[in-house]
Amino acid sequence: LESSRNEANSRRILIETIVRNLTIGVVSLDRENRIETFNLAANNIFSLDDSFGKPLAEILSKQDYVKLQPVLYKIPSLSVGGTVEAEISV
Repeated sequence: LESSRNEANSRRILIETIVRNLTIGVVSLDRENRIETFNLAANNIFSLDDSFGKPLAEILSKQDYVKLQPVLYKIPSLSVGGTVEAEISV
């Protein structure tokens, strides 16, 4: 059990490191579209400082938020831990 936890933790750290260093913006949201995490690239694109827990609609411009709506509509139907991926130009 301890070995499994260590392995899962190592995988989590690896994934976090990869996402943090991507040159594309990555933002994770909860089921209410509140910001949970984002990487440096997303922060540079959207100025997300102090945005944790805030609704995405309050942070993005109306134009950018409208571009994301087709993706956001999919979130409530996800199972726990599910993902939705999309490439959107802003």
